[in-house]
Amino acid sequence: MIEPSAYPGDEEVRQTLAGLSDQQLQTALETAANCFAIWRNTTVAERAAVVERAAAIMRSRSDY
Repeated sequence: MIEPSAYPGDEEVRQTLAGLSDQQLQTALETAANCFAIWRNTTVAERAAVVERAAAIMRSRSDY
């Protein structure tokens, strides 16, 4: 299934995305729930390290 993605400001379709099957959606929801269960037990220091690493990766991939 292909679904359009409309920009909310003017409802112009700017991208078309493949939709998910019911099984793919269920898998994604289960994965998100499992990740949250782990993340909520992660210390602030551990979370900060993850965010700092993500920021470093984004900066290294930036054109600025």
